[in-house]
Parts: sequence; C-alpha cells; structure tokens
Amino acid sequence: MVEQENGFISTKQEENYVTLEQLKSLLFESGYMCYGHGIGRMGNSDEIVGSIFSEGLRTKDNSLYFTTVGLSTPTPELKEQYKESGLPEPSIENLKEKFNNWQHLDSKKIIIARIPIEYINTMGDYCDRDGEMFGAFYIQKVQPNRKIINYLDPKFIVGCFDVEKQVVKNIKF
Repeated sequence: MVEQENGFISTKQEENYVTLEQLKSLLFESGYMCYGHGIGRMGNSDEIVGSIFSEGLRTKDNSLYFTTVGLSTPTPELKEQYKESGLPEPSIENLKEKFNNWQHLDSKKIIIARIPIEYINTMGDYCDRDGEMFGAFYIQKVQPNRKIINYLDPKFIVGCFDVEKQVVKNIKF
C-alpha cells in the first residue's frame, strides 16, 4: 500500500519514494551530469538495487562509459547546448519517456547517478567517465581472481527509477 507523507511517497516497508518532478532541483542542478544504468540483466530485483545502493555500481571495463547512459536532464548548461544546436529543450517528460522505454535488456529499474562535472574530463573521446582525471567517484575492489574492479561510489547514486511504479526509490541526498 502506498501512502503520501510530507510530499514523499512511502510504503509500509519504510521505503522512500519520490516522483521525478520532486527531484527536479536535484536532477537539474548546474554543475552535474546524470547517468542511468538499467538492471534488467540481473532480473530487475529489489535485492540488486539494494546491493548497488550499499556497494556501488560495478563498472564494465572499469569505466562508466560502458556501464551507463547519459541522461538529458535540463541543467542550465545542457539547455544552452540544446538551444545552440537547435534541439528541443530537455524536460522531465523526456526523461520519463527514456526510463519507460529503456533500451537495454528490458530494464524496469534504472539506477540514477549524479556526478559533478568537475570530475569528468570532457576533452576525452569517451567524455572520460573512466575517472582518470581524479578517480574521485570510484571505489576499487579486488575480486577473488585478484582483478581490480571499479565501482561507482554509492554517494553518487541518487536512487532507482521504478518503471512499474513510476517513482524513484530510496533517494539519498
């Protein structure tokens, strides 16, 4: 059962939910870029979401470039770029549409990450979500085979958009 409480939506399990509209100020803030990662490969389970919230988002080939998709959140910088290019301004409706039609592995839960632009080397071929500029948004973990894997630090994870419920779960800010 879902109840409205203090502008946030909550369930009896004490989980917090908010709408994308309620996150506007966070997602549209100047100086940040937002990225999405669908968890369809893992079965869209709440356990996977919880693991990502606590452990971080595992990268592919140690890069967010291969792990995430850029989200066109209407930050002042992005609005200006779109305007200069003659493209329609990004909006919350566009973002919802992208989540609802996520193209990767039938993902119904999409992790939302928010990274300060200062940590992203925009001069690189991949817009350097590899983090080589500072490595500031990664946690390194050694796997049993001694391979080092980078995980996106959970402090940069905003929440998880649930396509079926049309809300974002467990907001951390």
